[in-house]
Amino acid sequence: MAEEMLRILEMMIRRRTISPDVNRRKNMESLVAAHERLWLLRHPEKDV
Repeated sequence: MAEEMLRILEMMIRRRTISPDVNRRKNMESLVAAHERLWLLRHPEKDV
């Protein structure tokens, strides 16, 4: 479910807008953070 939601968010951010999007950088940072959290959930560190 999380992966599908990220895919949809990516599509929304990548779409072209008529006017410049002043929040694009913030949106991209949030998207990257969400991808990182998903990756960490899928690849938990193993106890040493």
